[in-house]
Amino acid sequence: MAVVGIVAVSHSALALTVAYVLSGVTYSNTTFPYSVSKGDGLVSWTYAAGDFANGSGQIIFLNLPPGTVYPYYATTNTVEAGQITSALANANVDSYWYDLMISYSPSLSNPNSQSTVTGGSYDLTSNGERLGSVIGGRVLPYQPSLAVQLTGTNVIITWPTNYADGFLLESAASLTGSTLWTTSSIPPVVGLNYQVTNSVLTGTRVFFRLVR
Repeated sequence: MAVVGIVAVSHSALALTVAYVLSGVTYSNTTFPYSVSKGDGLVSWTYAAGDFANGSGQIIFLNLPPGTVYPYYATTNTVEAGQITSALANANVDSYWYDLMISYSPSLSNPNSQSTVTGGSYDLTSNGERLGSVIGGRVLPYQPSLAVQLTGTNVIITWPTNYADGFLLESAASLTGSTLWTTSSIPPVVGLNYQVTNSVLTGTRVFFRLVR
């Protein structure tokens, strides 16, 4: 039987649309009753090849302190290289409104940027006003997950097309210090996934990874 392994790594390269995960963003309520809560989110960054700095961002989803996914009705939201802002301009829409700012450093400078949340604020009304601060969290590059399926002597590798620009599939027979990785050609799209089919001999080991 063939043995298949997966290794997740990233390398620098150009892409057109990438995404970043907001991980463990911590909010501190500054009004009574005091509380601390965490949320997460996902933002995208679209730019012309070779001009990352002048790209523009979009909030894909954002979990704010009450645990509800926002923004459903946001009229303004921006993602900059070092800051995210989002606001619902019209009050009393479904009994809530909000104004949010998250700052992070260092600024995003390439598809594999990693940043630490350095501060921010929120002013949120959802059946009661909450004023608070953003006191922590991480901004990490989104990494698509590989899925592996063995069919006879073939191994079928798939990963989602969403926000996966710039990733290439590589394979190797071992994970030693002298490992030689082979890059696959640009794969076809099947449904919502990239798909690569490789023949694997019985009794061999093959490792796959996505690199950027």
